[in-house]
Amino acid sequence: MNESLSRRFGRVDAASARFAGAARLAGAAVAIALASGAAHAQQYRATIGTTATATSTTGVTLNFTSTIKGTYVPVTNTAGTRTILGNFNIFFPGSPPAAPRNDNCPLNGSGTGSGTSTTSPRGTYTLRYNSFSRTVELFGLNTDLTGPSPDPSLALTALLTYSSFRVVVTPTSTYNYPFLGSALSLPLGSATITDQSLVQSGPASATGTPRAGGGVDFTMSVPVRLVGQSNFQGQLIPIDAPAEVQLAGWLVPAGATATSQLSAASLTITQALPPVPGDPLNPTPFLLPPPPLTTGPDAAVLAVFNVTGGSVNLGGSATLPGSAQRTSIADVGGSGQSRGPDGERTADDIIVFIAAFTAADPLADIAGAGPTEVPDGQYTADDIIVFINSFLSS
Repeated sequence: MNESLSRRFGRVDAASARFAGAARLAGAAVAIALASGAAHAQQYRATIGTTATATSTTGVTLNFTSTIKGTYVPVTNTAGTRTILGNFNIFFPGSPPAAPRNDNCPLNGSGTGSGTSTTSPRGTYTLRYNSFSRTVELFGLNTDLTGPSPDPSLALTALLTYSSFRVVVTPTSTYNYPFLGSALSLPLGSATITDQSLVQSGPASATGTPRAGGGVDFTMSVPVRLVGQSNFQGQLIPIDAPAEVQLAGWLVPAGATATSQLSAASLTITQALPPVPGDPLNPTPFLLPPPPLTTGPDAAVLAVFNVTGGSVNLGGSATLPGSAQRTSIADVGGSGQSRGPDGERTADDIIVFIAAFTAADPLADIAGAGPTEVPDGQYTADDIIVFINSFLSS
């Protein structure tokens, strides 16, 4: 075995011996630990308060194809509109074919829309704080950016190209849409952004600075996903965009409770939208405006929109104050020994704690000599005793 490997295994053996010795001390002290009362917990689960705010500007670009058809149906809706393909004589188009002629008319184009909204986010996050090293870790940020506020709505306008067609609005009124080689500007109503949430997707930590009046201030980079969907003319388009956001925050512990806040001064998230086919069995009612230079009511037609691509982008800011409750300091692991609390105490927590202890990770620095109830930058049997006490407590 070469010298490098010898040194490496020597360090591993030393760390293992240190933990084994501490574990023997812990085993002898379990009874004392169980009688010592609740250990000092530096982990707080925060519920985002009612004063939380988010201001966002959302933009959507959609590329789509569509088929429209009149609402006329023999017997059941003889007064409905009819769409007729072909209209090559611009000035003297002649009378459209009689019922039951009602054609599918293809359209394609692109639409854009944007809107600004102010909402009241809701959600939770967990902050873990080591008062000795001032290490702050953020876990489980899950924020519904809309909360109880109305879903943001974006007015959409499209430029459409199409084959020549006519719409019979009434037996005596016909709109002519001749192909003139240019796109038709057409309002498409609105798109609604629903279920708009920021979900933490990876670890985030920082070293804080003392806060005036107690606690700690910190700034950290947090990997997240913007998760939700856009509702465009009845088509639900999924949104799942990865991003890295900068959060500034503070935490002020007060025994079993704490106050906290996370703030994002500049959110910028963009995602390409996937193709979403329309449902030809369930066409969407749609109002088609009269062609240029023509007056009259909008023509009711049925449309199937097939989204072929596009993008959605979110920019803005958010302030997320929290009211926090202390949680078990032994809840340090999740399924598969992932780092971070999951609300349960299982073998995963023990494995994560042991790994942190042997690595001299602040995650395992939860006690001082005695054991006292504050971290001290040391990794000894006292930390194990406090962990066991918290793990076994109800």
